[in-house]
Amino acid sequence: MKRCDSCGTENSDEVAFCPTCGKPMPADADGRAEPAVFPADGVRNNDAIPKRIESHLVKAIISTICCCLPFGLVAIVYAAQVGPCLRVNDIGAALEASKKADLWGNLAIGIGIISQALWFGFYKFAFSDAFFELLRANIGG
Repeated sequence: MKRCDSCGTENSDEVAFCPTCGKPMPADADGRAEPAVFPADGVRNNDAIPKRIESHLVKAIISTICCCLPFGLVAIVYAAQVGPCLRVNDIGAALEASKKADLWGNLAIGIGIISQALWFGFYKFAFSDAFFELLRANIGG
């Protein structure tokens, strides 16, 4: 177990950064820094790690405001999980949260577009002459 020099939290030997404060963990007893082990897949090769993982936070916020509030909020929650997962080198969890944020953001946008189209169609029909003639015919006037 390694103890963080910054906050004093006990962490496993595999982590390169403290999950509590995000500071780099100290070197081993012999002074060499151990290569980071990523818990999700055990990767030690930096070539296999994605250079950038998109959080999709902007899409989530826009879809919440403009499209579908419930699905947009779920997208925001998943998008907010990407950063903390990356800080503790949990690449697998960061990728999963990114995918879910993208999915829920896309669902919110899709449902928003469909509901706006339905609302526009209803609005055009409800205030057209055909609607009032249909009402007069059914009422008997």
